Amino acid sequence: MIATALVTFLPRTVVEMLGLAHVGGGRGLWLIVDSDTLAFDALLVFAVVYAIRSRRRVTPLSVMLILLFVFTAIPIVYVVNNFGTLFRLREMLYLIAALLPLTLGPPRR
Repeated sequence: MIATALVTFLPRTVVEMLGLAHVGGGRGLWLIVDSDTLAFDALLVFAVVYAIRSRRRVTPLSVMLILLFVFTAIPIVYVVNNFGTLFRLREMLYLIAALLPLTLGPPRR
């Protein structure tokens, strides 16, 4: 479970270089997978920083998205042990993280 959590949020090359987990497969597409992981991390950092900076504009929709992200990420990290499946299921987390800053934006007239 720890290895899956690490591979969900850290690039495979970093995780394997540190000796924390071994990820097989990939069929020569590791550059794409690692760049996708870096893009996911950048989006996640942006969403978290934006949420912290705009905590005064918390709406019920933003709370629902945060809970949906957590309640989606926990089973993915707990259950998935195939990196291809993890790569595809992580796209659900992408969508939720990308929508979060939109719910916290300033109100429009």
